Amino acid sequence: MELKGYSGCELSLYERNGVKLVRKTAKNFDYNERLEKQAVKQNNYNGVFYTPKIIEQEYVESLFTFSMEYINGCSFCDHMLTMTHTDMEHFIALCFNNITNRAQHHLDLSSLFEKKIVALREIIGYNCAFLNNIMELLFEHDWSNIEQGYCHGDFTLENIIVYKSRFYLIDFLDSFCNSWLIDIAKLLQDVELYWAYRNKSSLLVASKDSLNFMKNLIYESVALQAGEACIKDLHYILLLNTLRIVPYIKDKTSKFCVENGLSHVYNIIIKKYL
Repeated sequence: MELKGYSGCELSLYERNGVKLVRKTAKNFDYNERLEKQAVKQNNYNGVFYTPKIIEQEYVESLFTFSMEYINGCSFCDHMLTMTHTDMEHFIALCFNNITNRAQHHLDLSSLFEKKIVALREIIGYNCAFLNNIMELLFEHDWSNIEQGYCHGDFTLENIIVYKSRFYLIDFLDSFCNSWLIDIAKLLQDVELYWAYRNKSSLLVASKDSLNFMKNLIYESVALQAGEACIKDLHYILLLNTLRIVPYIKDKTSKFCVENGLSHVYNIIIKKYL
């Protein structure tokens, strides 16, 4: 049975000795290394959340594949409809416990961000004045205060499965830069910019109050964790993360969501920091 994923990899559900497993296979030969790193990251994770146990790894017709236990839960977006404010406070507390329980190193990560922005500049081009303005903001920002440390890499609501009150993380990613702010920015991409809800308009309407409450919790927690000044870096990372979606947009709904998100964060930066 084929499952739906977002990375382009092939996902299938099968049964072995009465146990349901999910097999994930690289979408092409070039993706092998990236998927191998994802499997290692998932297998080595030992934080406050849960993750599906990896059962085996192998190559099938030159493509890397790994099998993991099947978690028959619901998406976080669906689960949010049943969450109380206390539930959301518990979840955000877990997110920040996941951060504080891991070493954070104060190294200058500016070169990593600059390299990513330059690469993105080449992909996007120079034809859109608004995107050019965003690029200028990103090039001028001082990235030197961002802490290095462990991160999931793609910590979105779509990559969290809820089962028996446990949160399971899937689709770990080898981020260009490892920092807890990368994960929090990814979370805000869904909670504040509604990327996970781009094709779920009725669910978004039902969830907006909860999302707003969670957004405020996140910003309060960042301020407590690292100070108000860190929120500026978080906004710039959120702007960069959202811009990185632009080359992959294939439909009008996604385009509309990204354009709104970019305008929202851009205006925050202009009003608050410039």
